[in-house]
Amino acid sequence: MAYQGLTNNTNYIAEQYLQQDENGRDLMIIMAKVTYAYDVQGRLVMADEAAPIIPEGEYWAAPENSSLKYAPEGTFAKQATDIALIGHACSPGAQPTRQLDVGLQVGKLRKIAKVFGDRYWVKSAGMFGSRWSQTQAVPFSKMPLLYELAFGGEDLTPTDPKHHAYEARNPVGTGMIAEGSKLSKVKLPNIEAPNQLIQAITDRPEPTGFGFIAPNWQPRMADAGSYDEAWRKTRLPQLPGDFNRRFFNAAGPGLIADGYLLGNEAITLHNLNAHGQISFYLPGHKPAIHFAFARETAQPLTVNLDSLIINSDQQTVELLWHAEQDVYQRIYEIETVILTSSRVTQQQAIA
Repeated sequence: MAYQGLTNNTNYIAEQYLQQDENGRDLMIIMAKVTYAYDVQGRLVMADEAAPIIPEGEYWAAPENSSLKYAPEGTFAKQATDIALIGHACSPGAQPTRQLDVGLQVGKLRKIAKVFGDRYWVKSAGMFGSRWSQTQAVPFSKMPLLYELAFGGEDLTPTDPKHHAYEARNPVGTGMIAEGSKLSKVKLPNIEAPNQLIQAITDRPEPTGFGFIAPNWQPRMADAGSYDEAWRKTRLPQLPGDFNRRFFNAAGPGLIADGYLLGNEAITLHNLNAHGQISFYLPGHKPAIHFAFARETAQPLTVNLDSLIINSDQQTVELLWHAEQDVYQRIYEIETVILTSSRVTQQQAIA
């Protein structure tokens, strides 16, 4: 029987794609996404509006000068679950403050950032030359958690190009001041790591954020491989021989799980809502996906949690699940792909 398309017997949004892996083998990728809404009491229900699968990804603005909102959803062989947060730091009760800590905990994984109101480095003349000083933070009650507000950016103002400074880990950030800079006022980052607070203009801390990392940012770009003359002669159009599958994990530092999450983890959000702290459990449901070639019995595929995306502004949680099947030289024999629902078993939860 000819392939009739994906049969989806669930409330997941599901898509399928044909891709080639780094060695040119054909893969069928099946992605399934479900969206839940949570309230301040920690109750989780199916969301009224399901988030779509976004195969090409999405930036907040033009890709050359903004960060990723969604990483591409449909890559093969991601080796661990990506965790990302879309939202704002919120002061308790919406009371203005000059700084506060925000935190996200997913199971055993925990990330904290210190968020400041707007501050600036200001250069002034002194007896022994110019000096830089920080202005006091402006009070705020809500601050977007974007990499645009973390340390990074560039300073190309020095006369000598060898003194130009560029933050490859966050080109769209703020706070970069080069040696011999001609700038006189530079916005400091609003988001910093508590153990790497900026004290001097020469500090180069790791950019702190909760969103996805673009493919042309470090450290992801280092895993993309070498697209050189040897690649053009020997591997094109396949990926380079030194391509590393770590490239597909797009979560920021500290937000890539140690392997795959199960989808039943405890979640705690701190100062990501004016109510202060919210805790809940992921639902413990996952799709079951069966696949068959013509004249063969359908077999279950391994289904892993690709990405967990928490939107604290909308109070939603998106769980994106992934399965894949090698269909090399058998694309026209594909007959059955069926999605049904399942639960994370107690044995899985303990593992």
